Amino acid sequence: MGRTIGRNGAVAVLAAALVVSGLFVGVSYGSGGEITDPQVIELTTVGCTTDDSDPATECSVYRLEDTEGQRSGSVVRFRVPVWDVDGTQVGRAFLECVTSTGAGSVCTNVLSLKEGPYTDLGTIVSTGIGLPPRAITGGSGAYLNVRGEMTGATVGGAFVLTLNLIP
Repeated sequence: MGRTIGRNGAVAVLAAALVVSGLFVGVSYGSGGEITDPQVIELTTVGCTTDDSDPATECSVYRLEDTEGQRSGSVVRFRVPVWDVDGTQVGRAFLECVTSTGAGSVCTNVLSLKEGPYTDLGTIVSTGIGLPPRAITGGSGAYLNVRGEMTGATVGGAFVLTLNLIP
């Protein structure tokens, strides 16, 4: 003999199903995030070039002027590819710097990385005064809650970023 579930029973079954599915989502998301040991990642970019035909690169500079029309700073936005030490493209850097005359630059960099031999899927965010923005302040995916420091150096025609990550 079949049995029917009343309205209250259907609501209880639906609520239980949502709780169970939420647990599975939490477990699957939580198991793939955060680094557990310190890591050093070296990435390279060539920054912006005069060749506008590269669809992976976008660079914009917006001039800021004071009320008298004098240049008082700028906003710079870059979207450039990044490569690992083997020359494999492993993501993109999104950089924004606001510069004010007499006050310097405040920059934020978001590295959007994909799975590679030296990188995992996720983002790393850094912010600070000047380039590169040194303080790693967080991330997502494999780099959830990461912190640390980023340094940079010009080597040949490229810009090399060294990320010292700590969990």
